[in-house]
Amino acid sequence: MKQLGRTMMVALLSLTMTGCIIEKGKKTPLNFSSTPPTTVMVGEEYRYNITVTPETARDYAITVSGAPDWLQLQTATAQPVKVGNFQAFVKFLAADGEDIYFQPVNFSSLGFGVYKTQIDSSVEPELVYTPSAAIHSLGGLFIDNRILYIAENKGNDADATTAIYRLNLAETNAEPELFIEVPGHTQSIGVKDPYLYQSNGSTSTRLFLLSDPNSAPTIYSYRNQSYNAFGLDAYGYLHAAAASGTTYGAFGGGNDLVPIYNSEDVPCTLGIAGYTGQGTYFANGPCSVNGETLPGNLRFVAIDAPSDTNGEGRVVYREGEIIFHLPVMAVTVTGSGRVVWSSPLEVTLRTFTVQQNTLVGTPSEPGTYNITLTLPGGATQQFTLTVTAPPVSYDVKGTVYGLQGALQLSNNGTDILRISTSDEGSSPFSFTKPLQQGEAFDVEVFANPAGQTCSLRDQLAATGNMGTADVELIVDCEYIAYNINGSVEGLNGELELLLTSEQGEEELLVSEDGDFSFTGEFILGDEYSLTVKTQPIGQMCELAVSFVDENGEATNPVVSGPVDLPIVCTTNETPRTMSVTVTGLPDNTTVKMQALGPQDGRWEFEDKDFANGTAAFSNTLLDSEPFAIGILTQPEGYFCIITDEVPLFDVADGLGIVDGDVTITVGCEAEVVATPRTLSVTVTGLPGGSSVAMQATGPVDGRWLNESNAFATGTAAFDNTMFDGETFDIRKILDPEGYSCSITGETPLDGAVDGVGIVDGNVTITVDCTANVVATPRSLFVTVIGLPMDGTTVAMRAFGPDDGRWLQENKAFATGTAAFNNTMLDGETFDIRIISDPAGYSCSITDEVPLDGGADGFGEVNGDVTVTVTCVNN
Repeated sequence: MKQLGRTMMVALLSLTMTGCIIEKGKKTPLNFSSTPPTTVMVGEEYRYNITVTPETARDYAITVSGAPDWLQLQTATAQPVKVGNFQAFVKFLAADGEDIYFQPVNFSSLGFGVYKTQIDSSVEPELVYTPSAAIHSLGGLFIDNRILYIAENKGNDADATTAIYRLNLAETNAEPELFIEVPGHTQSIGVKDPYLYQSNGSTSTRLFLLSDPNSAPTIYSYRNQSYNAFGLDAYGYLHAAAASGTTYGAFGGGNDLVPIYNSEDVPCTLGIAGYTGQGTYFANGPCSVNGETLPGNLRFVAIDAPSDTNGEGRVVYREGEIIFHLPVMAVTVTGSGRVVWSSPLEVTLRTFTVQQNTLVGTPSEPGTYNITLTLPGGATQQFTLTVTAPPVSYDVKGTVYGLQGALQLSNNGTDILRISTSDEGSSPFSFTKPLQQGEAFDVEVFANPAGQTCSLRDQLAATGNMGTADVELIVDCEYIAYNINGSVEGLNGELELLLTSEQGEEELLVSEDGDFSFTGEFILGDEYSLTVKTQPIGQMCELAVSFVDENGEATNPVVSGPVDLPIVCTTNETPRTMSVTVTGLPDNTTVKMQALGPQDGRWEFEDKDFANGTAAFSNTLLDSEPFAIGILTQPEGYFCIITDEVPLFDVADGLGIVDGDVTITVGCEAEVVATPRTLSVTVTGLPGGSSVAMQATGPVDGRWLNESNAFATGTAAFDNTMFDGETFDIRKILDPEGYSCSITGETPLDGAVDGVGIVDGNVTITVDCTANVVATPRSLFVTVIGLPMDGTTVAMRAFGPDDGRWLQENKAFATGTAAFNNTMLDGETFDIRIISDPAGYSCSITDEVPLDGGADGFGEVNGDVTVTVTCVNN
């Protein structure tokens, strides 16, 4: 096996055996955590990267049995390697994520202070803390929750003190702040919420509250021990290492400190560091125990290592496994689980490389092998490896039609084949790498020939798995059709282009900067000519490239691929005036006009007053710039509009594109004052003292919303008025008591006689009212014939009217005539029925007056109603 470390490490190794490092007959059990491949083909490489658990970097050997001669086990043994780009003896270590903080002491190429580095760093460490001038030594480093705690020992003997600082690692450029200052020197510190633990080499430990460090500390001792190291294990417990090398303790929630290691198992611990889910590392320095000089080492206790519990319920760890056989001063674990340590025999930091065992080889003939892998400790992995013979190979080939140039095809993205034009008109091809039965093939066009596009005639047949015959494919190539494209820069207006070729002529109108494209299609070698047929207003547009032959003579361009022709347009820079000609205004009266500035922002806008005659704005525009001239304010008593512009552009509205001097003509006329129109109501048919409520709705411009007023017999007007052309809406709101009123006419008549229309002069609405007629109640009589006069009666029922004044009435009638208590009105439907006959008699309706329909007790009321009921003895 390969030994750990350098030459001087070899002399200090205590006990080693092939495949495992042990101490006093104890070792950490290893198990396989990877699955081997079980098949390989003749001529192919077989590779099995073996991994085991625990995944700690250490030296061990795997035994292989049953493997063929061509299969070998290659082992890369874990070796300690240097960390960071520096040389220094390190006493204290702490890690925050991947950042490693340390204090270098003598034999150092670095100055005194606290530095930061990383495992793979190639630059010198960064100084993060410089001690004060009065410092005697550092007394410890500890990181908790992104806070770096630094113990700084000052003075000596009687004036010795310790200042503990905190540095917030989460803040950029943070400065250390004083946490607490205590008498005496500090040997080690540790942090576990809610306390900071401080050991000064005496037999007691001080606990300072993190939230209130100036409060009185808690002081306690366990077995009169002083502690030279604090650290968190893989379970999150805070441990203290006794300076005597006899006991370790686990700090819980209270003042309990219990043993977790026996002194004969793990003596002289100087550092403790754990990683969740992995395990705990213990750094042990050189010391003397029971007269025996121990060199020290680095031990690892896996998270799942066997453990016992002592009488107080605390975990008692086994001694674990020695993974480094030299004395170790300090140990820490990075955020990714990498262990870093320092040794007093070396002036640097160390970590482990990754170990890899690989079973590798290439078979030359088929066969079956039963292979067994054995780990130190007895764990095995058994599997059967089957070597299969290679299948028969077949070709992937075909023919290319229409090829002009060089085509490249690919198979499975790696086998590239170049095919050139053949004199026979078709080009056969065959890929150089044959494929075996079952192997996948995927033929694609890798690179097209210039000016052509090639494709597989049957794309589905070009992908699949090889069978028991060659694969035959057909590829067709066609010329690429190119458009004549280009781009325009600096255009202000419309540009008309003319494309001429053997296909004829094509015109194209371009109205803005950017790309353009003709619809005609061309292939390689086609000639064409592009000219400017019509220039934009005020501009000159030209091709930014020229075409000449070998003699320097102008010639038509030839299509040799995608065509993109640049055209650059320039504008005439002569200033153009903007004038206004005003007509129709009296002297000393002006109309205010406004002109908007150009797009380039030379000026934004200009307001100016213009009298009768012609005058110009002070600002000017350039050809092809848009102009906008409008009326800003009308003169009092006059109304002006733009009636003409020179040169005329589209419509005479003061808008256009400058193409020379611009003149806008403005015609003005005196305003006509509108006459208010009254809204009157003529009422007929009402007696004195009665009136009908009417409402008029206001105009759209909101001068007034609506007006309600009461009108008696005669004619009266609303208070508000309207103007010709506005819509009027006059309606009845409420009839007077005892009368019904309706609109019967309007003057002038507009549409229908409904009080709605367009004002065209004064408006009069006629409303006629009539008195309401009171309905006379009608009685419902029943005349009974044939019953004895002894009080015998027949039961009758009358149903109420539709308006629900009453629903129904039941009443008994004797011989003679009597009426129901309820009445009905003319026009309502009556319904009178016999409910039940008297004993010994049968009764029926035999007549009704007035007769309506038939003698059946049903009909429409038209005066009093009498129904005759005739009864006979059974």
